[in-house]
Amino acid sequence: SFFIITRATAVDITGDSLLHGMLVLAVLWWVWVVHTVVATRVRLGVGFVPALMVVGMAALFCFALSLPQAFGTPVRWAVGPVVVAVSYVVLRGVHLLLYWHVAGERPGERRLLLKYSPELVMSTLLLLGAALIPPLIDDPGRADLVRDGLWIAVVLLQYGAGLVANAWGWVLTSAEHWTERYDFILIIALGESIISVGIGGNLLGEPVTWRGVTAAVLGIFFTAALWWTHFD
Repeated sequence: SFFIITRATAVDITGDSLLHGMLVLAVLWWVWVVHTVVATRVRLGVGFVPALMVVGMAALFCFALSLPQAFGTPVRWAVGPVVVAVSYVVLRGVHLLLYWHVAGERPGERRLLLKYSPELVMSTLLLLGAALIPPLIDDPGRADLVRDGLWIAVVLLQYGAGLVANAWGWVLTSAEHWTERYDFILIIALGESIISVGIGGNLLGEPVTWRGVTAAVLGIFFTAALWWTHFD
């Protein structure tokens, strides 16, 4: 997902494309937060859990594949945004089922899940709206504004729900495991940024120039600085 977002943004570096990349990253990060909450409680190799995780992985893969089309021309790329919305529903549904299963012995935790059910339902409806409403609007500029506005509403709803519901009552089995998972996702993000720097010229079909080489070297330096800042 990180790599595809970078590629889609690099093809057309504009303010709108950077906004779209940030919106997708924000939605992905919320999904990752939910995943870490579930993964710290469930044994991934027990019972039906591996099968559900494979379903979640497939949904995330479809989500990533359709990301470049999520903000394309509504009429031309009508399928991509729908795949994004449906994949999101499946992925969140997998997390919900897994946590409902592991929280079976704690009725209080199941009640906590109900606090987040409005966020799940509303964010799903907003993403479906962002996929289905813009193609019905004749004015392309207005259609783009409606789509972007619905995506912004998804992000505000997700993080707003997290602030309102807060973390009181959730059980954290292992603080070490929790922080380790966040370190892993940062390592993946930094690694993907290096890959993107390395293949950027070939990906866009541009010839190698001294400016490109300079930018690539600076990209490595900046990535190393981010790594050093966090892990040291």
